Amino acid sequence: MSTTSWLEIDQQDARPDAATLERSRAGLTFRLREPTDPAIEAVLAAFRSVIVRGSVFGAAFDVTGDDETTAWYLCRNRVDEYGLVEALLTSPAMAAALPGIDQDVRFDADTFEERAAVELDGMIASALIWGGSSASFKGRAAEAKRIGRAFSDALVGDRYEDFRIDDSFQAWSGWFDDVAWDFTWVITDRRRKVMTVVFVTDDDAEADPSSAG
Repeated sequence: MSTTSWLEIDQQDARPDAATLERSRAGLTFRLREPTDPAIEAVLAAFRSVIVRGSVFGAAFDVTGDDETTAWYLCRNRVDEYGLVEALLTSPAMAAALPGIDQDVRFDADTFEERAAVELDGMIASALIWGGSSASFKGRAAEAKRIGRAFSDALVGDRYEDFRIDDSFQAWSGWFDDVAWDFTWVITDRRRKVMTVVFVTDDDAEADPSSAG
């Protein structure tokens, strides 16, 4: 991991050219953090209570192989221009952590939206309240908000300025069921150079009657 900061801007640094940017992105690597953080496990358990036919996944990755070019873009919050989110989601580390996520991958300019870290608890709560195709959240909205807040407190704490969140409701990979319950959150800790992901998808297809016991 480079010692260059993703938070402190040096105004004297010139913008990297296209070739330098390409080399920088090609040099990025990601390492799965194990075991899974208990905070991630807790929010995944909450989603599994409403996602019956689909799938839920979460993990954290250390970003390695970053350089001065990475820092130039990230300290200016030009994550989209650098392509950091896409680099993680299409990386060998991600494919190894979640088989099938690298199938039929497609990104466009509207796939992800930047969100403020102070919104994280509300985004998680809203998705839980939305529920799944065949199960609803059993608690009150206040309970969903508490789950979201606990997740945010564990990951972010009060370091809101250090984080960037990119979320999506699109089925950007064939892993997603592409119905109405596709959620992606990519939570980037720019100080510690750690990226946490949560993926949720559900299918509204009826169970095959022939499979009934």
